[in-house]
Amino acid sequence: MSGASRLTRGSMQVVFKLVLMSVSIFLVLGVFELGFRLAGFQAIYEIYSKDYALWKADPELGWSHQPSS
Repeated sequence: MSGASRLTRGSMQVVFKLVLMSVSIFLVLGVFELGFRLAGFQAIYEIYSKDYALWKADPELGWSHQPSS
C-alpha cells in the first residue's frame, strides 16, 4: 500500500475534528431554530409575502405602498 493512499493519524484527527465541529454547529443551529419556533417567531417570508403587508388599494393608482412599511 502506498503512503499517499492511506490516512495518517494526524489527518484522521483533522477529519474527526472537522466532522465534530460540523455536527456541533448543526446541533446549535437546530436548538436555536426550535427555540425560536416555540417562542412564536415566524419566518420573514411568511410575514412579508402577504400583499396587504406592503401594499394598499389606491383609487387613482390601483395599488400604492403602505405607509411605514
